[in-house]
Amino acid sequence: VSGILLRGWRPDQAPAGRIRLSVGGASAEAPMGAGSFEVTLKLSQPAEATFRLKIDAECASRTVDVSLDSRDLVFLVTEIRAKHPLVQTLTKILG
Repeated sequence: VSGILLRGWRPDQAPAGRIRLSVGGASAEAPMGAGSFEVTLKLSQPAEATFRLKIDAECASRTVDVSLDSRDLVFLVTEIRAKHPLVQTLTKILG
């Protein structure tokens, strides 16, 4: 795995926030607003063994009203994709 792509969604009234992905010593951070967002983490060395993905998110205030849901929800994950280092090469070869 040479990288991780995370896509998510937040409600229209969601306050501004930030999301951070980390694997080992590599990390990537991106802003989150209302609607769809994505963040990509590129690993300095491809992971060839099991690894742990850490996802941290912060926002200025609650995203969902406590009267609707008591959990401190920040975003909805729509996709987590592991990128393989040979995908671009294989795409060029196979068309």
